[in-house]
Amino acid sequence: MPPKHFLQLHELAEQLHNAVEAQFQLPLWVVAEVASITESASGHCYMELTEYDEKSRTQVTSMRAIIWANKYSEIRPFFELTTHTTLRKGIQLLLRVRVEYSVRYGFALQVVDIDPQYTVGELALQRQRTLEQLERDGVLYMNRELLFPEFPRRIAIISAARAAGYQDFCHQLQGATERYGLQLKLFPALVQGDKAVVSMSNALDIIYAEADYWDIVVIIRGGGGQMDLSCFDAYELASLVAQFPLPVVAGIGHERDVSVVDLVANLSLKTPTAVAAYIEGIFREAEQALMATLQELVPRIQDYLTACSDAVTAVADAFARNQERLFVTHEQHLLRLFEGSNFRFRAQLDQFLPRIARITDRATLVVKNRLHQYPLQLMHLFAEKQPQIHNTLQRNELQFLHRILLLQRYDPRFALQHGFAIVQRKSSENAVTLSEGEELRLHTANQSAEVKIASVTSEGLFSNLDAECEQQRAWLESLYEKNKDE
Repeated sequence: MPPKHFLQLHELAEQLHNAVEAQFQLPLWVVAEVASITESASGHCYMELTEYDEKSRTQVTSMRAIIWANKYSEIRPFFELTTHTTLRKGIQLLLRVRVEYSVRYGFALQVVDIDPQYTVGELALQRQRTLEQLERDGVLYMNRELLFPEFPRRIAIISAARAAGYQDFCHQLQGATERYGLQLKLFPALVQGDKAVVSMSNALDIIYAEADYWDIVVIIRGGGGQMDLSCFDAYELASLVAQFPLPVVAGIGHERDVSVVDLVANLSLKTPTAVAAYIEGIFREAEQALMATLQELVPRIQDYLTACSDAVTAVADAFARNQERLFVTHEQHLLRLFEGSNFRFRAQLDQFLPRIARITDRATLVVKNRLHQYPLQLMHLFAEKQPQIHNTLQRNELQFLHRILLLQRYDPRFALQHGFAIVQRKSSENAVTLSEGEELRLHTANQSAEVKIASVTSEGLFSNLDAECEQQRAWLESLYEKNKDE
């Protein structure tokens, strides 16, 4: 059974509205962190305010807040001018708000003012906490302790590609790049906004993979307003810069405040142009020092060469004056050496002449004995080889006669003597096949005759003439080889 008394939803909303209006008649100062912030096209600013537990970082509560366009146009410029940062996600604010409950839209806070001094203090406190944490980690001065290269020619740059500060940096170094062979490479990254810390950290990771190639890293930002520099106070980025193995040069482009990255970097200058001028100055000063040294050294070298030339001239003059005297002295010395050598040579030759004569006589006797022995050796060798030579000649003679007999068997006259005839055809068109009526010329040993073929049969005198001829030839060849071996 439904209750007798109940409220409509709008009635409950009206009671809440009245209660809130009665309870919170005056604006209140509230500290909160911005969880999200958006600007509408009409100029209103909508925020989600939140509070976190300091130890666990768990969310305690959150509320919607709005800054109407007429107020936002006053609050924002003053806040940015005072704090040098923007209203953004993650920033701590001290807000003066009206607590409202709308029957239609529900509970919300209407922001009527923001105290920028509180945010300045919070940013300074956050920066101090970051520095203390870096010092506890033992990395605060690590990058500053790195030795800066004497001539940093290979420079890795972290900046936004279209940033005016990057363009100014490159323009300032254009002459030095061409004159001294500098190598510049941009590793593009966001240098402001919520994603700047992650973007610059990723760029540093890429450079770290190529750390052996680069001499220094330059982080530059410029060309925009002096706002939203809090990313350079972030612990994550500052810790990475402090521990980077290459010297890091910061040229973030702000005049008033010093960020944590400025403090941990190996070198910090105010603007990108100042960084470029510093690098250019290193090479220009070295060049000027070299030129000054050369200007000082050239006269000394000229004086030294003049002194050497004078010394050489003096030596040449002294040599020319003493040349004739030295020549006579050395000539006499050479003559004495030659006479002494000639005398020693003759003495040694006279000493060895008897020995040479004995060796000559001995060699003559040996040659004569050899000449007497050679005819006897030749005659003895001929007597031993004579029977073998005779047998060889006799065997070759028999083989020759045998070949003559074989050749006689192929002589046509030998065939005619044994009753055979030679048939000669008048036409040579077909030398193998005979035809009826063909005229032939027949030759015997003593006569010749003209004959005509009456008939032709397919039966030959020898049924297998080619095979028999080949067999006969092979027999003769084997007979010849046998006689040859014997």
